[in-house]
Amino acid sequence: MAAILILGAVIENCWPVFLTGQALFGTQLDWFLLAGSLAWKHKDITICVYELILPLLPALIIGAVFVLFQPLRFLALLLDHTEAGPTDCGRPVLLKCKTTHRRVFPKKHGFSYSYLVAGIPVSWKGQVGGMLSAGMPRVPNKLARLVPSGARQMTWFEVNPEDHLQRGGAGMDLREKLDVYLESEVNNTFDERRVYLVSRDEASPSLELPGGNIDDSVSSSQPLKIRNRVTKDFHVSPFNSRKGHYSIVASDPLGQGFQSFRSLDTTITLSSSKGHAKLIARLFSLREPLNPAKMSVLEKLTLLLGWGWIGFATYPRIVKEAAMLWFARKLHVWYRPEPLSTSLGRRADSVEKELEGIFREYLRYLVQQSTTALVVKYVPSGVGAPTENMVSPPAKDGSKETRELEFKVLTPVFYTRFVHYAHDFEAIFNEFRESCTISISNPDLLPSLVLKKPPAPVRVGNPIDYLYLRIIWHLRRRPDRIERPLRSSDKPKSEPTNQTIVDIRDFRPSSMDGYVFTKATAETRRQYRSAVARIFLAEYMGLGSLGVLWLEGFILRAGLAWFVATGMYPFVTMVVSEVRQIVSTI
Repeated sequence: MAAILILGAVIENCWPVFLTGQALFGTQLDWFLLAGSLAWKHKDITICVYELILPLLPALIIGAVFVLFQPLRFLALLLDHTEAGPTDCGRPVLLKCKTTHRRVFPKKHGFSYSYLVAGIPVSWKGQVGGMLSAGMPRVPNKLARLVPSGARQMTWFEVNPEDHLQRGGAGMDLREKLDVYLESEVNNTFDERRVYLVSRDEASPSLELPGGNIDDSVSSSQPLKIRNRVTKDFHVSPFNSRKGHYSIVASDPLGQGFQSFRSLDTTITLSSSKGHAKLIARLFSLREPLNPAKMSVLEKLTLLLGWGWIGFATYPRIVKEAAMLWFARKLHVWYRPEPLSTSLGRRADSVEKELEGIFREYLRYLVQQSTTALVVKYVPSGVGAPTENMVSPPAKDGSKETRELEFKVLTPVFYTRFVHYAHDFEAIFNEFRESCTISISNPDLLPSLVLKKPPAPVRVGNPIDYLYLRIIWHLRRRPDRIERPLRSSDKPKSEPTNQTIVDIRDFRPSSMDGYVFTKATAETRRQYRSAVARIFLAEYMGLGSLGVLWLEGFILRAGLAWFVATGMYPFVTMVVSEVRQIVSTI
């Protein structure tokens, strides 16, 4: 009854605050800022809230006990001795390894670090010893992880198939991905990925051939070597160019018959385009592989304490060694180029993901409007979305000869750059030929997809869309060409001047603007106008960074919340006094 009376008093006296907050402070962050400002400015509110929450203290204690259940889950994982079950080759193991890097040209530099490696059969699914799992379904409910049934689905180290080879593929395990292509992957610190096909070189004298035939010159007790060479076309380190090649020498980790794991030893040598060896990297195991199912509680604790932190130290180690090469060795820096068509671009951020979905719809619309028998294979970048084949109406009828075009986005930055252009043909041509953010298999078919003509007039049906359109049209500018010096020591090709290029064309709305604001749904219009407006405002007010723009908005909203809280003192005092009177009469 007391709670009902208090709630009634709050609603009676605070409805102006609710209405004002709903109008001016629409997000949870704004409500949090307003509440924090009120609590700091008016101590009476804090005391009143404390008095109201005090009866809920038993529930808080129960929640704390629930959280303290975590040590039991920790103990359950340590006491777990689940076997891996039958596999087609070897068993899941944990390997204590060391990685070494030795730079020999143009400056000498070297380092070595410990590294923990998980080795699993690619077709294996499950968990072993509470330490290592692969292909296990993740618990959708976070609270379920606190109970023993949920704990059985969690281990200390996890191999998730979605994180390897082609991004995404939630319905595919490692075996299914490797059935598509047996490759190895290289990742860089920019979240880009290159998948290399590294086949066995049958000319190698120390090769185990299919069928178990072994070169007589190699002893059966020695690990057999796998040798090959691949061309380097992926930007991995800022201190190396994208040219050159890798020479790979790896020991066969499995014995004859694929039953036992012997050792891990892989050496990769990076050579320049002129044949100079520049960098030698090696990863090798230090001791016998660990079977998680046979490890004791003490061995698991020792492994977690001594090796569990290594993954968190990877990035700080990279930064440390990069600083040594830059400041101490004075090496030139090769700026990151946009990835080639053979590489996988970085993951898209939230704005790029929104624009990718809208661009996909728009490209589908362009294909439907084409009068040519055209099949467009659209390959997105950074979003994990599937490839889509878009077929024009003449191609569906079969009345004309069908022509195919692959439209592949190489980097998610294309989506934010595309909205800067007022002309589709100009956007596609510049991003394909100059900035190289997309790859097109048959450029001659572009006139059949995008027309070189002004877009139709855009008519909007509400004032909010009209306001956003005016902002977008006013701020829209053609983006600069992605052109940077290859190295830090190179000078720009053109000296900067105080002159600016002005677009004298008399129309600003783009064809994509017209499609979104006249044919798309209300939710799509909201996403598009918000994303594009933020991108353009960030260039004028946030140094081109959406993060800086958000920080500026946060400071503005926090200041506004403080201003509102300061001016509400008489109103808040009245509400607190009435609530206290109700509490005292109960």
